[in-house]
Amino acid sequence: MKNYKIITLGPSGAGKTVFLASLFKKLAANQEGAFLKTFDDQQRIKLNQIYAKIIDPDQNWPSGTRDITQITFTCYVKNLDLNPQNFQVCDLTYIDYSGGLITDKSDEEDVFDFQENVPNADAVLAIIDGLKLLKLMQGENLNNETITKFLHIDLTNMMQLINQYQTDKPVNFIISKWDLLEGRYNLSQIRERLLEKVPEFENVVNFRVSAGCPVRLIPVSSIGMDFATLEPDGSMTKTGAIPKPLYLEIPIAYLLIDKVGDREKAHNHLVVSFKKHLKDFEKKFPEANLAKIPTPICLILTQAILLILVCSLVFQGWSILCLPFGIVAIVYAAKAKAPLKLGSKLGRKQASKNAKKWFLFGFIPAAIIAMIIRFS
Repeated sequence: MKNYKIITLGPSGAGKTVFLASLFKKLAANQEGAFLKTFDDQQRIKLNQIYAKIIDPDQNWPSGTRDITQITFTCYVKNLDLNPQNFQVCDLTYIDYSGGLITDKSDEEDVFDFQENVPNADAVLAIIDGLKLLKLMQGENLNNETITKFLHIDLTNMMQLINQYQTDKPVNFIISKWDLLEGRYNLSQIRERLLEKVPEFENVVNFRVSAGCPVRLIPVSSIGMDFATLEPDGSMTKTGAIPKPLYLEIPIAYLLIDKVGDREKAHNHLVVSFKKHLKDFEKKFPEANLAKIPTPICLILTQAILLILVCSLVFQGWSILCLPFGIVAIVYAAKAKAPLKLGSKLGRKQASKNAKKWFLFGFIPAAIIAMIIRFS
């Protein structure tokens, strides 16, 4: 049976511990046909204790990961026949490194362990702190100590560690605490801000896109909306509401599908309901796929080429009134391809705007010429 190794990275306070405990709680429930088990009773009890502390409004949030945590789960698919024996699909070895590996001077043993494990990993989950991301999105002073640490220590160090990981292996960036960002900013805005402000993030994305490797930005809330409120001092106060986690299973679903390599074959690993979660997620967050190139520029490029052909072959003597504009539109649309691959906000918007503008400059006289020829 295949054992998939997952490495999880994230600075202290990013929410790795809460993510893992909530993920186990959700996927151990055996409610939707696919579920996880860990056969180490001590680890199972510890995860349940952490989750109990999370949902108890009278207790503080659990402390972060201080040491390397390694847990092996077995993924089962429920047998829908009368046979009570469930199907063992695969094992998942989940390795959670302490936040100190990123934010502090790391223990040599931790660094050695990471360097030993990373070449054999099947996927990396890189946790980006949603609370710090919110402050970045709100336009707080970039010289602010929290923002400076987030940009130049947390994210920079995490990207440098990811660069030690093979470029042909999937990387899923997990935005934690999505409940703080939902309704204030969309994933496209966050994606563009990260690409704009964190060159190391852009480099990681570019290298993996060039290698044809999956790289994604996945929003996750381990507790769901309204479970906690953000206080002015940046702390989170529990409200006593029932936790309703969002998208916790998505990174695991992607891991299985990436390794199978074919979405149809992935049916052997995921029950229909699990696949539906993935389909719903991709419908809501198409921009989560950092390797996906938007299509509007391609459409403008095609239209500009058709405009030139029509002007040259049909309008002939009149072509001087529309042909130059079509050429300029093609130039801008072609230049736009590189920024689109890199996810550059400025490049995409400016190129798209210019290509569309010059196309319209050529299309309008072309339409007028067509009407003159038609009715003359």
